Amino acid sequence: MHFGAALLIAALLSAPWPALWQVSLLVGLAGLGGVIYVFIVLWEVRHRLVGYQLVRSDWLWYTLLPLIAYTALLVAGILLPNYPALALFVIAAGTPLLVIMGIRNAWDVVTYMLIEVPSLRTRARTSRSLAPVGLRMLKCRADAQGRKTLHQEGYQA
Repeated sequence: MHFGAALLIAALLSAPWPALWQVSLLVGLAGLGGVIYVFIVLWEVRHRLVGYQLVRSDWLWYTLLPLIAYTALLVAGILLPNYPALALFVIAAGTPLLVIMGIRNAWDVVTYMLIEVPSLRTRARTSRSLAPVGLRMLKCRADAQGRKTLHQEGYQA
């Protein structure tokens, strides 16, 4: 999401717009879309994520910093027609933040997968199930409140 937003902003500012209000509207809408996305992620984390509590760095990198970056784009979109120099500096601060968050969050997900998947396999080996470890699958199920949880299911070869 963050990489796509940064590329969109770069493409919008690279086009030869006849007037600033057009690019201002699109940058503002991109910022508004990002703010809405952050609130959707926040709602999902608070209501649907079961079995994992976010630590301080997760709150920072997945909610607070994206909210700051997308709010900066929204404000820059509003300021761009009247204060173009200030708005471009705000965009220049927010866009690299989106790129840095995209890189860091991708690294975080890959690191989590490398640590957690082997531990799931180890737990699967110690449990006496019929299915071999390589044929285990994780299925996402929703409970009565709509919260999602991961369940292991084994399949015979």
